[in-house]
Amino acid sequence: MKNFILERQHREPIDIILLITIVLLTGIGLAMLFSASYINGIAQDGNPAHFLKTQIVTAVVGIIGGLILSALGLEFLAEKKIIPLVTLVCVIVCFITALIGQEINGARRWLLIGGISFQPSELMKICLIFYMAFDFVKQNDRKNSGNYSHSIVMMILCCLSVIAEKDLSGTIFIGALGMAMLWVSPLKKGWLILLAIAAVALLGLMIILEPYRMKRMFAFLNPDWDPQGNGFQIRMGLATLASGGFWGKGIGCSTFKMGDLPEAMSDYIFAIVGEELGFVGVFLILALFLCLAWRGYKMAMDFYKAGDKFRYYLSFGITTSIVFQALSNIGVVGSVLPCTGIAMPFFSQGGSCMMVTMIMSVYLINLSRDRGSDGGNYEYD
Repeated sequence: MKNFILERQHREPIDIILLITIVLLTGIGLAMLFSASYINGIAQDGNPAHFLKTQIVTAVVGIIGGLILSALGLEFLAEKKIIPLVTLVCVIVCFITALIGQEINGARRWLLIGGISFQPSELMKICLIFYMAFDFVKQNDRKNSGNYSHSIVMMILCCLSVIAEKDLSGTIFIGALGMAMLWVSPLKKGWLILLAIAAVALLGLMIILEPYRMKRMFAFLNPDWDPQGNGFQIRMGLATLASGGFWGKGIGCSTFKMGDLPEAMSDYIFAIVGEELGFVGVFLILALFLCLAWRGYKMAMDFYKAGDKFRYYLSFGITTSIVFQALSNIGVVGSVLPCTGIAMPFFSQGGSCMMVTMIMSVYLINLSRDRGSDGGNYEYD
């Protein structure tokens, strides 16, 4: 019989700096979403707060979900085999979404249930982090320590299920998250480098085989190549971001959100931040995400030093997921990265992203209560 046992001796107060950082990001994100979306809200049902209310509801659902996940406890999740089961179910649901999901802009990322649209690939971020953390610790405690094929296979399955939805950006994100988790595992770096080379080669092939992806790459390298087509959003994003100057035009005073900037309340909301809050606002938000990274990675190192590998992998994975997604979105808006569908955590309109972001944030705050204790005791027989 297999047992997975974790023992904690006491809990610390929550990381107050991390809590304040997440509260500020959530508050500023909701304020900016209202500013960027009130025109669309009026157009949709006459309510300027339409998208704000939906975002708040999903944020509350995410907070409740994070509290429930925290209350379940790692021992229960690991010993009852819930982590592998939920991850596998998430992969299956993504494949089902690819077949019957709601199609928007050529991709089938959304599953429509009872009039509510949900993006299963967002939930996959949490599932993959938990699965890989669970598998790393399990393999370390077995005689065949160093065999991480289960994690690699699951990462590949996750990527295949997302690419089946024709969501290349989501696939890249899931793959990069999995590679980051493997990087901090005891897996030999030579194997990881080979896996990364294979992934880059496959990514290049997927881009070459799809003409619209090639056009996006050309537009990224030279936006003036197709100024009214694939390069339009890139050019408008940069113009919007730069128009705020140092102090910005003020919250609610954006002009580009009136229709000049596509996806102003979702993928390109950070450009509206630059226009309304200026360089000062952009710097503040970047500082908040860097603060989140500092507290999250510091927490991970505390767990590592205490010998608590499970919580080390979890805190590292959650922090990486939130921060990497934010930097990816900022990179797209700043034309440092090719245009993708990666949302801005805490800011972009989208219930699935907001809910998952809040689940991870609440769980990360709860993990901070375990820092400084004597570590975890793991057994897997």
